[in-house]
Amino acid sequence: MIPSPPTRKAGFVSFAVAALLFCLGPPSAAWAQPDNSANSTLSGAYYVRQVALYSFDRAGKPGRARALTGIATFDGKGAYALAGSLVDTQVGPIAQPYTVTGTYSVGSNGLFQIQNPINTKDTDFGGVGAAGPSAFVASATEGQYNDILVGIPMPASLLSLGSFNGTYRAGYIDYLQADVTKVRNAVFNFSPNGQGSIGAVAVTGYAANMGSTSLTQNVTGVTYSIDAAAGVGNLIFGAESPSQLISGTKVIVPSRDGSVLLGGGTGFDLFFAVRPFSGPNPNASYAGTYYYAQLSDDASGLPKVSVVNSNYGSINATGTGLSLVHQRYDEDGLYAYDSTYSTEHSLDANGNVSVDGGSEFIGGGGQTFVVVGGNSYYTLLIGFQAAQYSGKGTFIYPTAVVNAATFAPVTNPVARGEYLSIFGANLAPGTFPQAGQSLPAPFPTSLGGVQVTVNGRNAPMYYASPTQISFIVPSDIGGSFTKPATNAVIQVNNNGINSNPVTLGVALTAPGVWTAGANGISMGLVQKAPDFSLVSASNPVKPGDVIVIYCTGLGPVTPAVADGAVAGSTTLSRVNFPAFVYIDNQPAKVSFAGLTPGFVSLYQINATVPDGITRGATVALDVEIDDSSGDTLAYTSEAKIAIAPNL
Repeated sequence: MIPSPPTRKAGFVSFAVAALLFCLGPPSAAWAQPDNSANSTLSGAYYVRQVALYSFDRAGKPGRARALTGIATFDGKGAYALAGSLVDTQVGPIAQPYTVTGTYSVGSNGLFQIQNPINTKDTDFGGVGAAGPSAFVASATEGQYNDILVGIPMPASLLSLGSFNGTYRAGYIDYLQADVTKVRNAVFNFSPNGQGSIGAVAVTGYAANMGSTSLTQNVTGVTYSIDAAAGVGNLIFGAESPSQLISGTKVIVPSRDGSVLLGGGTGFDLFFAVRPFSGPNPNASYAGTYYYAQLSDDASGLPKVSVVNSNYGSINATGTGLSLVHQRYDEDGLYAYDSTYSTEHSLDANGNVSVDGGSEFIGGGGQTFVVVGGNSYYTLLIGFQAAQYSGKGTFIYPTAVVNAATFAPVTNPVARGEYLSIFGANLAPGTFPQAGQSLPAPFPTSLGGVQVTVNGRNAPMYYASPTQISFIVPSDIGGSFTKPATNAVIQVNNNGINSNPVTLGVALTAPGVWTAGANGISMGLVQKAPDFSLVSASNPVKPGDVIVIYCTGLGPVTPAVADGAVAGSTTLSRVNFPAFVYIDNQPAKVSFAGLTPGFVSLYQINATVPDGITRGATVALDVEIDDSSGDTLAYTSEAKIAIAPNL
């Protein structure tokens, strides 16, 4: 399951540092606030469903909920017009006609933003995928809303009973009567026969008002009908009932390519179904970059408190069951922060896996990914695989500009002073520096006639080859020091030939821990003090050890160091924001966080290994950066560290 990461708070500087191990293995992915270069991706009529909750009280209960159903027409140039219906708890239980216009943008890598259809003063962020084709998913995380927004292209022809046939696998979430104490999840398969009948459906799931325990309900006599004039279908589960996981009538629409169904009822629910996976290797099919959005509710504290959250982000699935995740996370509309972490789940032959009582599954061909919650964690996550991008000449893969330490996927922002790696084709005429050569300090802004610019500013470079370039984000990317430009347009110039530009988002910090392996998930690049031996499975740490953790992207330092220059040792450059370390979820005391003396843009954190960790295990090594108010800016949980057994 894609979890909601916790917000954790934790209440001798090394001069002998091992050589930095740069990770040169190509990822299958790279955060970007979308530019508008691919607005034509969205064109024509889309069926849209949005569920939003906000104005939460101290118990986490929403003061207002709204749900939108409609058809949005995109002009392919950045404008949309939507006509449909809206149910609003401040108006009453009956949906009212609703129209709205707004703007949107789609970047060259599929990253998407849209004026929130429910409130155009807000913005939803997400991505456009290959399925549908060009279906999108998004969420508003920067303001007061917790929501999920999904759109699929309408069928090209009129619907009929025969438009619905074959088998689908569905995920469902419902805030029944806009009440968090009645939230419910469900997952089920159903098979329309093309003639209006579905028959019996076995539904499994959980409901907060039924104890948040696993339930299986058989709904008999399920039927469907067609409203050809409206271009929608109706899936009929019998009369509305608060004791059923799913009941009543759900409006559903198939995507233009028939790969997914989207819909919902008259309340605050969302229904999403995919064609089940078929093929020889589901784990291999779950590969590449996925854009997702999620609406969740941690009901474990009920009846006293409920924690609603929404998030969007991206997943870099490796095709082996291992995934890298970035999540822009918002809890109860308080504030949002970036979190990167890894998951490892092996899908069964049908493309499903049960995690923490919930269910994850991919759709046919691996183009869709769905998570349905379990036990008292209610969630619906919908993911679309990004389209495959290619180009001629010097070409940056649009989803493959990544944090060089973690390979955090595409929605993760970048920070000034961070090491990034670009992957693409024909990026350089050869490999620089060549074997046996070393780079001078400060690092040059040209290698082999190749330059990288960030918002037009030349970036210090560390490595260049035809398929990869590693560089450092300049300190000046536009805007002010405390409020830099919100976007970073990255471009390669290969001896006079410009690549395609790729637009990424910018944050004050984008932490990543360097690892000994080439995927950002293996053993962290950590040394023991005072001998500076490298921590490994054969050289583990124990409580009380002082360790040095090497990082990138921790943000601005004082005193500042010129771009590409070596950090000094006389006056140490410390990070401007509080840094925290967690080992096996236990807070570690941090004694220093800043630039490593004698190295270029290499950060280090010195910390003491805490008590209470699992002995004899390899555990998570996490880093958190907060702002001056104590709110989390970013959290990374990918690197590992080996702990010595008890003697």
